[in-house]
Amino acid sequence: MKERILKNKKLILYISIILIVLLIICSIFIIKKHNETSSDFELSNMENKEEISSLNTVEENISNETSSAQETPEEVKEETENKEEISTEAKQEKTEVASSNKNTQQTTQTNNNNSSTSVKQSSSSSSSSSSQSQQTSSSSTTSSATTTQPTTPPQETKPVETKPVESKPVENKITYTENTTYENKLVSAVKQYSQYNDLCVQYGCTVTVSKNAMNYSTQFTYSENNVKGIVINGGTKYNVYARDYFVNGVYQWTECYCASVP
Repeated sequence: MKERILKNKKLILYISIILIVLLIICSIFIIKKHNETSSDFELSNMENKEEISSLNTVEENISNETSSAQETPEEVKEETENKEEISTEAKQEKTEVASSNKNTQQTTQTNNNNSSTSVKQSSSSSSSSSSQSQQTSSSSTTSSATTTQPTTPPQETKPVETKPVESKPVENKITYTENTTYENKLVSAVKQYSQYNDLCVQYGCTVTVSKNAMNYSTQFTYSENNVKGIVINGGTKYNVYARDYFVNGVYQWTECYCASVP
C-alpha cells in the first residue's frame, strides 16, 4: 500500500511539473503574440500618421495654388490700370509738345512780320532824305560787318592712298652636305659585285670616293641593283660620291653617284 501511495505521489508530482511547464510555455507564447500585435499596431499607426501628414501637405499646396489663382486676376487688373495710366501720360506729353511747337511757330511769324514792317519804314525814310540814307547805309554796313562773321569752308578730306605691297617671290635656298654612310655603302657594294666583272677578277678593282663621279654619272637613289649594273658593265677603276639635298634647311633626299673611270 505504501509503495502504491508513493507511486501515486510521484505521478502527481510528474504531472504537476509537466502542467507547470506547459503553462509557462503557453504564457511565453501568448506574451510574444501580444508583443507582435502591439508592434504591428504601432507600425500601422505610424503609416496612418504619415499618410495623414502627406494629405495635409497636398491640401496646403492646393490651397496655396487656389489662393494664387484667385490673386492673379487682381494683379492683372492692377497691371492693366498701370498701362492705361502710362498711355494717358504719354498722350498728355504729346499734346503738350504739339502745343509748344505751335506757340513757337506763332512767335516766329510775329517776329518776321515786325521785321518786315521796320524794313518798309526805313526804306521810306531813306527816300525822303539822301543824307539820312547815307548815314543809315553807313550804319547798316557797320552793323552788317559786326554781325556777319566769315565762315570757314569745310575742309575736304582726301582719301589716303594705300600703296599695294609688292610681294617678292621667296627664293629657295638649296644646300648640299656629303653623306659618308652612303659612300661607304657604295664602296662595299662595288667591291661585292666586282667578282662578276672579268676585268676586275684579272686585274683587280680600285674604288675611290671623289666628286669626279658626278662628271661620269647621273644621280640615283641607292640600291644594290643599280650598283651591280654599273660594276658588271664597267672597268677596274670606280669613283663614288653621295650627298644630301636640302631646301631651306629641310632634308629632301640623298643623291648617289657611281661611275667607271678611265
